[in-house]
This record gives sequence, structure tokens and C-alpha cells, in this order.
Amino acid sequence: MSWMGIDPSTLAWAGGALALALVLLHVLRVRRRTVWVAHAPLWFALEREGRASALMRRLRRLWSLLLLLAIGAAILAALGDPRPVDQSLLGFSPEQRPPVRHTLLLVDTSASMDAEEAGVTRFERSVASARELIAAHANNPEQRWMIASMGRRITPRTLWTRDHEVAEEALAALLAEGPGDHALDPAHAQRTVSSVLAGREGAEAVLFTDGAFEPSATPYAFSGRVVTSRTGNLSMEAFNVRPALDGSSSYSILAAVRNHLDRPVKATLMLYAKDDARSAKDFVSPEQIVTSREIEVPAKGVKRTVMSDVLFTGDRLAARVVMDPSIDAMDGLPRDDVAVAVVPPRRPLRVQLVGPDDLFVSASLLTLEGIDLETRSAEEYAGPEGFDVTVIHRSAVDLSAPGNYLLIDPPPSEELRHKRIHKRPRITRVNRDHPVTRGLEFVDASIERATVIAPRSGDQVLIRAEGGTPLVFTRTLEQGARRLLVLAFSPRDSLVPLRYAFPLMMVQSLAWFSPQAEGLVPTRRTGAVLSVATTLPPGPVLMRAPGEVETTAVRRIGDRVHFTGSQVGIYELWSEGSEPTERELIALNLMDGAESRLDDRAALKPHETPEPWRAPERPWPGSPWRLLLIIACGLLALEWWTWHRRITA
Repeated sequence: MSWMGIDPSTLAWAGGALALALVLLHVLRVRRRTVWVAHAPLWFALEREGRASALMRRLRRLWSLLLLLAIGAAILAALGDPRPVDQSLLGFSPEQRPPVRHTLLLVDTSASMDAEEAGVTRFERSVASARELIAAHANNPEQRWMIASMGRRITPRTLWTRDHEVAEEALAALLAEGPGDHALDPAHAQRTVSSVLAGREGAEAVLFTDGAFEPSATPYAFSGRVVTSRTGNLSMEAFNVRPALDGSSSYSILAAVRNHLDRPVKATLMLYAKDDARSAKDFVSPEQIVTSREIEVPAKGVKRTVMSDVLFTGDRLAARVVMDPSIDAMDGLPRDDVAVAVVPPRRPLRVQLVGPDDLFVSASLLTLEGIDLETRSAEEYAGPEGFDVTVIHRSAVDLSAPGNYLLIDPPPSEELRHKRIHKRPRITRVNRDHPVTRGLEFVDASIERATVIAPRSGDQVLIRAEGGTPLVFTRTLEQGARRLLVLAFSPRDSLVPLRYAFPLMMVQSLAWFSPQAEGLVPTRRTGAVLSVATTLPPGPVLMRAPGEVETTAVRRIGDRVHFTGSQVGIYELWSEGSEPTERELIALNLMDGAESRLDDRAALKPHETPEPWRAPERPWPGSPWRLLLIIACGLLALEWWTWHRRITA
């Protein structure tokens, strides 16, 4: 027997005290007193009768005391709420205990959960389903819940709790936050769930998801409640930018858009630029549009497009794809339609031109944007120090100092030994894989003469004439300390300057020596733990995330910072106490083709909801304490009746 009310030791003390009080009250009850009367023989006869009935009076008083003690014992026992444990007691069977359950509720917070249908997102439907499951088991006092969000990592929102209100509050907070800009990592979740549920009675995990992730070769440690919607989607697959190849201040933009529908879709690709923008909402405004282009994306395919000669100000750029409104389809996931980028600032190249004045060579350099050109004679030449590239045209100067040299029709020297003159060489081969000559065509160059320069081991020939004569080649000396790009002919002695290939080759030659960034500062994935190199001054690093006003501290180890970003946008980092201009920008994007697929392909085991527990109904009186109270009331009624009937009076 177990006592669910007052503990037995307390009941024992209370029972002893009550018994003592009842005995004292019984002893001190009203007794007869002696009264002197005038006629003694009459009272002597009454005394003889009283002695005869004295034994019966004592027995009646003892019976009254025993009734009072029984009433007190029944009341005290009822207060202890006795219940049978192993076997029946007084016709009462042991109480059926509710099953102990530990249920881990995982709510998918990946980007695909923001897909909408009929004005309701998948995330909202998942939270509603979780609430229904909690309400169905509200009657089980042994039901324990833990609420957690599941993205790239599992984040617990509660501890194990029996309080349904705590679980409801956690779900309400999750609903207010909404899903993030990241993918799901079920493999990591598998390990975490197995660890959390290990050794717990009645343990299970339920994932509320849309199933938009790849299935596992082994069964998952959690079952699923899948919510889906029939909707299409367009998503940004790639977004990149590089300086224009002609050396101008414009940019070339590479973008790729994926169509997840089973039919071709027309769309518009728009570019936005804004200096202080951080979140996608900051960029997307009609006033910030730089340019746009109409595209058609093939069914279940990718459309790649290049936008050339794009001009904009600032160092932040965003691309957004918008489905043509005339199409009978809906873009179900707007958050993967935007990608952002940080454009590195261009640094003007410092170039010096050494040699006699030549219209063709000078013009090819003067027309380029983004370079700082200085011209000087061979006598004024003081070395390559302070310049990114030194262009030497038909001048015998010292080439022993480390540096980058573009040599045009060079005279003989220790580094360049002449063998002979090749008259009217005809171009037979162009290395179009090298950055200097990539994409160039030399048709009808009409070179009058070229110098055959003795080759060395390691030379890379870019343009070759018949007989193997190298017309343009590169040479690296002193383990890269000196780099030479040699044109073995003079532009003046050919028709090459009249072709578009010549100025373009000059641009690509300068870029090869001191390349600008060919693309954006690398974009990284949201939701992942990042380790990014930094050049910020020493000290603690602060970060401001997209859409946030407050700053957060970022862990820094040496020259790298470590953090996790959950939103698409531009993240600003700076050293505490540094100038506002000394900031680094990091672009984070979703751009996950698998996450943008909105179909259910996870093949999760459906969650089988157990029957809700309900307390069994017992026949009246139901519990021993009720019977004890009934017995006490019956004894009290018996005592009242015997007293008023003068039986125990």
C-alpha cells in the first residue's frame, strides 16, 4: 500500500494526539453528584437499582469511546489517501499508472519551410501540427516534452518538461522567429537525436518538416510529420562579378537561375546597388535598380547569363530574379530569389613606360582606365621599384632588379640573347588558354620582322610563327622575383595595332602581372560555421548582421574570425575602437539548389501517434479514502442515534 496524501509518520502522530484527546474528554464528561434528601429509605432503594445497572453503564460509555476513536481513525486514514500497489485492497485494485513518455519535437527551420500556399507557410502548418500533438497528450501527467529547432544544427528551446504551457510558449517563440536562410543537415541531427534520447523511457523524436532533403541510406532516429504544398520555384544558383576585360571601370556580371518547374519559365533578372545596404530588403527597391535583363529558364534546368559593361557605384551588389506575372505559376519561395555580393575596390595599377615615344604603344596604354601611367626615357629610368608593371619599348636598360617587365622588341641583353631576324613571320599557333592571349584572334597581323630570341627552360610560348619562332612568350627568373613578358617584334612594324586584339592583349598583360580580383569577394553559405581570414587591427572584433541594429562580439583566433550567419545579406566586421572606415564586408547567400527543391524526397517514416492516455473510470466510490469517509460518517450517525436514544447517554 502506498500513501498518496499525508505521510504515515505524520498520521501516526496525529492519530496518537487525537486518541489522547478523546480519552481525556471521555474521562472528563459530566458525572452524577450526591444530593441530600429528607427521606432516606426511598433513596436507598434507588441506590440498590443503580448498582445493578452500573456495569451496563460502563459498557455503554466504553462503546461511545470506541465509536469516537473509530470515527477519528477513519478520517485520518482518509487524509492519508491509501492506495493499493501490488494487489487488491478491500475490493480496490491497484491504480493503473499512465505510461512514461519522452517526446522530442523537432521543428524544421530550413529555408524551404517558408514556401507558401493559400497564404499559409509550411512552417506555420508544422507549428500548428506540433501544437495538436501536445494537446492530444495533455491528460498524461507522465508525458515529457522537449522542443528544438532543426537547421544545420539542433538548437534546444526547452529542457525536458511536463508543463504543456512551457512547450506552447517555446512553439510560439519559434513561430515568431520563422525559418532561417539555411539548409537542413539531417546527418548531424541524427547523431544529436540519438544522444538526447539515449536511456530514456518511452523515448521518441518527431520531425515536423516538408521533407525537402535527400533520403538516408540508414533509417533516421526520428519519424516525420510531413507538410507539403504543390508550388513551383525559381532560385539564384550563382552570382559573380569581375572587372571588364577592356580595363574600363565597368563590370561583367555572371548570374545563374535554376528553374524547378517542369516547363520553361520567363523571368526578369534585376541588379541592385546600394552603399549601406545589408539585408535583401535594403537592396530591393525600384530606386536602386542598376540594370535588368529578361531571360527564359529551361524546364528543370539552369540559365546562365552574362551582363557586360555594367556601371554602378559602391561596393555592394544584389541580384533578384522575378517570375513573369503572365505565367500561370507561382514562385513558392521568395527568399532564394535574391543573392548579394561584396565588390572589392579597384586599385589603380602603377605603370611606367620606358623608351622612345611611340604612338601605338602609348595609345594602347593611355586609353585604359584604372592605371596610373608615367612615361620616361631610358636615361631617366631608375628601376621598377614603386611600379606594378614596367613597359620597356626598344630600350637597353638594367633588368636585374626584381619586378614585372613587359618588353616590346627588346635589344640583346644577358637575359635575352638574339639569334637572328625572322622576316615576315606568319602566326601559326596562339595559346588561348593563357590569361594574356585568352580569347584573342590574330588575323592578318602582317609582321614585317621579328627577333628570334634564344629560348630557356621554363619559357611559355603564347604566340608562335612557322618554324617554331616564339613571337610572344613569358619567362620567369629567380624563382618568380623577375617576370618577363616579351613581344619579339615592334607594333610599328606590323598591322597588329590596327586590330582590336592588340589593346585587349595589353589589358590582359597588365592583369596577368598584377591581377585585379576576377570575381567577388568569395560568397559563403548561410548557416555554416565560418572561419574567415581578416586583416583588421588586433583586438576584439564586432559584427553587425543584416537587419540588426545591435552588434555582437565575434570569436577571433589569430588572423581569422569564426562565426555563423543565419540570414542572407552583408555582414560588417570591425575591430573594437577602430575607425568606421576600417571595416570588412562578408557576403552570405543561400544559393543551395537542393534546398530550393520543394518536393518531399526524404522518405521519412510517418509518425504513428500513440493513443492518448485517459485515466480509467472506477465504480463508485472509486478510491479507498472515499470509503473511509463514508464509514466515518456512518459511525458518526450511529453515535448520534445512540446518544439521542439514551443508549450511550
